[in-house]
Amino acid sequence: MRPAVALLSAATVAAALLLTATLVRALGDHALDSYARPATLVALRDGRTINVRCTGSGTPTVILEAGFQAWSFAWDRVQPAVAKLTRVCSYDRAGLGLSPPAAGARDATTVARELSSALRAAHVGGPLVMVGHSAGGMVVRQFANLYPRRVVGMVLIDPSVEGQFDGAERAVAATVARYDDCAARAARGELPSAQAPRCNPPERGNPGAFDRQVAALMATPGYWTTLAREYDAIANANSVQLRAGRQDYGAMPLVVLTAGGKTPPEGDAVAAMAMWSGAHAAIAARSTKGVQTLISGSGHLMMNDKPEVVVGAIERVVMAVRGEGPATAL
Repeated sequence: MRPAVALLSAATVAAALLLTATLVRALGDHALDSYARPATLVALRDGRTINVRCTGSGTPTVILEAGFQAWSFAWDRVQPAVAKLTRVCSYDRAGLGLSPPAAGARDATTVARELSSALRAAHVGGPLVMVGHSAGGMVVRQFANLYPRRVVGMVLIDPSVEGQFDGAERAVAATVARYDDCAARAARGELPSAQAPRCNPPERGNPGAFDRQVAALMATPGYWTTLAREYDAIANANSVQLRAGRQDYGAMPLVVLTAGGKTPPEGDAVAAMAMWSGAHAAIAARSTKGVQTLISGSGHLMMNDKPEVVVGAIERVVMAVRGEGPATAL
């Protein structure tokens, strides 16, 4: 792994010890209380259900894939705007939100196949524009690898990349072990725990329905096991699968948005940002209609910092698929 990308990996590993910023931002926001109730629970062949939230109408259908430790609520500032343009669906991955956990690995291939089954059960056909944030970008790309005839466009929002955690194997293993420890404590009925505050949700003076739903979820072993398996996959299996997968997207409309940070980078962060942006540019270059754009003034959570940019990128890909414009970012 090149040193600059390893710097980003170390920061990401450290941040993963706590709740992700996406979930921290959501807690305490009573506007999200509707996400504590199922939208549409679709049944998979094994009897499990997946919570799918579709709004709007039109074609192509936009599919929103949230990042690590996030689910459909992460798109609350994006989905309503996209729904004015076309049909758009977000969902809760197994083990998160209102979708029960699944046994086994939670790598990109497994999650993509599960998403495919959920979409079919929800009667969501193609063509599809896939949108992925952070680690969700890995799932989106693998979905496009597995179902190339269904995917006609992609938007990747500060996406995770192959090899992102190379050189940080010990830190990744330690993080996975901490998630597994929370799962074991939950299985013993010990959560919330004063001895392991990292396993607890933040305390809120006036919790809403969404806060209560998250607190209940975080007291279950399935939630923590899901995080452990997903995090391990980001660092390992996902990279293997994507390296072995599709390297040429032909003329697929593709926009990659790179978070430039809320303040200009300094010191070692300058080189790290250059490498991060370069990795994103390389993904965009796999399509003759690929565009990569650095978004200044935005952190990793671009859906919160710059939702209008995310919506604009999705709109441009949708319009390009319709033959009504080029796939260019803001």
